[in-house]
Amino acid sequence: MSTRESLPVGTPVILKDLVTGAEYNGKLGVVKSAINNTSGRLNVYVKDLNKTIAIKPTNLKVDLETYAEQHNLHTKLKEKNKVGYNVCTRLMLELGIMINCFSQITL
Repeated sequence: MSTRESLPVGTPVILKDLVTGAEYNGKLGVVKSAINNTSGRLNVYVKDLNKTIAIKPTNLKVDLETYAEQHNLHTKLKEKNKVGYNVCTRLMLELGIMINCFSQITL
């Protein structure tokens, strides 16, 4: 994800590759704001910390497992039996972002 791409508000994310605040790597969060054009960061509510912090988009990845559960994709994908293709297509359409479609969700 480039530094100027944004994720829609409500997107579940996982924090990654943080240098300052490395203890937050792997924490789950939810995007709470569009990208701030001045800072280049998004506000993300981090569940384990019970607080919102500003994070660069490059330090976030979409939490595919939570996203699939929230949108009932697990059931739909099991019915269609095309896990990787359907998840990637749905995410690219709904989130408007390019993602690594070689990752698959374990059902």
